[in-house]
Amino acid sequence: MKDAAPSRESLPALAGAALLPAALTAYFAFESGGYFAGAAALVAAELAILLALRCALSRRPLAGVSLPLVLASLALAGYTAWTLASSEWSDAPARAQPEYVRALAYLAALVFFGALPYSVRRLRWTAYALAAAIAGVCVVALVSRTMPDVLQATGQLRQDRLAYPLDYWNALGLLAGIGIVLCGHFACASREAAAVRVLGAAAVPALTVTLYFTFSRGATWATLGAVAVYVIVGRPRGLIAGAIATVPTTAVALMAANPAGPLYRPSPLAPEAVAAGHRVALTVSLAVLAAAGLRALLLPLDGGIERLRLPERARRPVLAAVVLAASAATGVPEVLAGKYEEFSSGEARPGGAGSSRLLSGSSNGRREHWEVSLASFRRDRLRGEGAGTYEVAWSRERPRPVAARDGHSLYVETLGELGVPGLVAVAVCLLLILGAFAYRARGPDRPLFAAFLAAGLAWAAVAAVDWNWEMPALTLWLFALGGGALAVRRSRQDAPRP
Repeated sequence: MKDAAPSRESLPALAGAALLPAALTAYFAFESGGYFAGAAALVAAELAILLALRCALSRRPLAGVSLPLVLASLALAGYTAWTLASSEWSDAPARAQPEYVRALAYLAALVFFGALPYSVRRLRWTAYALAAAIAGVCVVALVSRTMPDVLQATGQLRQDRLAYPLDYWNALGLLAGIGIVLCGHFACASREAAAVRVLGAAAVPALTVTLYFTFSRGATWATLGAVAVYVIVGRPRGLIAGAIATVPTTAVALMAANPAGPLYRPSPLAPEAVAAGHRVALTVSLAVLAAAGLRALLLPLDGGIERLRLPERARRPVLAAVVLAASAATGVPEVLAGKYEEFSSGEARPGGAGSSRLLSGSSNGRREHWEVSLASFRRDRLRGEGAGTYEVAWSRERPRPVAARDGHSLYVETLGELGVPGLVAVAVCLLLILGAFAYRARGPDRPLFAAFLAAGLAWAAVAAVDWNWEMPALTLWLFALGGGALAVRRSRQDAPRP
């Protein structure tokens, strides 16, 4: 991915390419996360048309294509083709079609955005728009919980966990977590425009309360891990100012939201629930304003910190010492070991909604789901039982009478449905995308790509225990930004003439 000299990009092209991933994320969010095949088919067709128009009208339609992009695209294309081909040996061939359409939408996003020449400016504006879209979706979700007399949620499968508008609480939680990483980056990025830093800080309290109301353990722990990765890899110079603006205000907002019991009455329009929700909404609004005000007051601090630099040889040892000291002080290794043991035992079950649920390490039945997928894999290690057949396998072999449509793990379910070739193909594509984020996380653009890497790792971690692959609202951005990171710059001689 060695880059040549950058070229200028027209404003309409920049705006269109930057806004498209955000627009598609918002569209999917209000279409049940894009879970059903119709939304994914529409987006796949639109991206294919845009790619065809670019090939027909542009002088250099594939100017951004690089060898890593080709490898990632071939891997995802192989996964997509293998998904469609699995209908030939599947006992339920029609189930492969929705899986194929979804994978095709991801492939179209990867190829379309990867074909554009690499541009940090475009990727930065894409991150602006994506963070704004996620914040907007989460504000709508938060209003539906705290002000049901203004906006009443539809499609709520469980009243005790916030899921609107994605209709799945874990998906909404991870979406809010990705927003926290992006907006937290903007709050801490000392080289961003002042308005970007202020707005980024303002969004964090609202996004965090939205994440809390989903009571999603996977999304919560993945977000905490992503924030740690961002701090370690990105080392943003505005971290102190960003933390001062966001940490105390977010803590106040969370204290107002916890306990959440009054907001989860059987009737959301009960007078007590409405009154409690309005109090939370007011507190969160004040926290948002306070975060914005604090970040604005601390803007002069960024310039002074920008001039402070550790010697090159001392940076990594100091960072390693800080990380080890913080881990030892907070007991992170012991906590992780205890939670892993609780997860592996399969004995504890998380309770209802509340803070105690977020501290539980129970697998909540996931090991049973994985055993069904692994049993399918053992029957045919090369081909699996066919894309989309997990529901059939679960209905046939489930240990308890509980309905399930997905295997709660992208990697294990892929083994059961598509065998080793399917898992290898999707793993190669994801590793190349995450590797591109890590490769770009150097130099002056390090914090931006560290945020992409942290959000991507959070997505990949949650994909191991949930079905966010089936939710394009959570996934399409990864392939869009991944394509942009895998691309190369247009060479100087290919720059458009004025």
